[in-house]
Amino acid sequence: MTGLRLLTDAEHATLPARLREVVEYRKSGLSLNHVAGCPLECAYCIRHEYGGFGAALGQIFGHRDMPHVWVNTISVGAALLGFNALSVVRRHLGEGGLTRLFFAAPAPQVGASSHESPPAAEAGHGA
Repeated sequence: MTGLRLLTDAEHATLPARLREVVEYRKSGLSLNHVAGCPLECAYCIRHEYGGFGAALGQIFGHRDMPHVWVNTISVGAALLGFNALSVVRRHLGEGGLTRLFFAAPAPQVGASSHESPPAAEAGHGA
């Protein structure tokens, strides 16, 4: 299996406008399939056992394992959103930018320290 690569700016510019918003596109499509597609497909498959599609769909949403389906759906949607948001941040910061942001040593302070006492002229302004 080969790794996935991010699109170049030139490739990104050729995409339709709605596909350029990668986070929204991926999050909505895959989460929507889990929430709507899977139960509808299951209801279609078992419609003969429950006397029709509507009754089968009612059985699916009333099943004791349905809360687990919702938890898994929300988890998958959140994981995809997080992954795609991280990809956008990495693209914005450039190669190694996220690592530099969190693991680079802080820059030395230039100028006076905030712990120094104020100059004498300012200290006695109320006298």
